Parts: sequence; C-alpha cells; structure tokens
Amino acid sequence: MLCIAAVKLFYFFFVPQNFTPAEQLIKEREQEQFNMERQAWEQHCERLHQEVTTLTSLCNGLLRDQQMLVSTVIGRNVPSGPASAPAFQSFPSPVPGLGKLMKLI
Repeated sequence: MLCIAAVKLFYFFFVPQNFTPAEQLIKEREQEQFNMERQAWEQHCERLHQEVTTLTSLCNGLLRDQQMLVSTVIGRNVPSGPASAPAFQSFPSPVPGLGKLMKLI
C-alpha cells in the first residue's frame, strides 16, 4: 500500500500534467466573450449602415418626386400676370408649403 501511494505522489509531483492553469482558462473565456460581443456589434453596425443607405436612397427619391411635382404644378398652374394671382392663391395647396412658394413667385 505504501508503495502505491508513493508512486501516485511521484506521478502527481514529477510527471507533467495536462491541466490548463485557471488564469489561462479565464483569459481564453474572456477573449471568446470579447470576440462574440465584437462580432455582434459589427453585425449590428452593418445592419444600421444598410438601413441608413436604404433610407437615404428613399429620401432622395422622395425629394426628386417632390421637386418634379412642384415644378410640374408651377409650370402648369402659375397664372401670368398680377390680376389673376389672388384667385390662384384662394385654392388650397395639395403640397404643404406650396402656397407660400406661390406667393413668393
């Protein structure tokens, strides 16, 4: 019995063990957590960038449509001469702010 205990102690103290130190395990886990969080943030930022790009494109399209509508309305409906201007201003504007624009013209 004593011999078996001595062999076990010898192996425990003198034979290299395949154990990973706790500090290394903690660092590896922290690095994995950091990498996972970083990847999640990168994906989130990419989605936000795509949404901003889509919304910018949509806003630019709406702005072009509004400019085309205003130029079409101004080109067809602006009366020539000051005598007809008051009658034109009495119609409600289909585009918000268009009435102010018409008064300036």
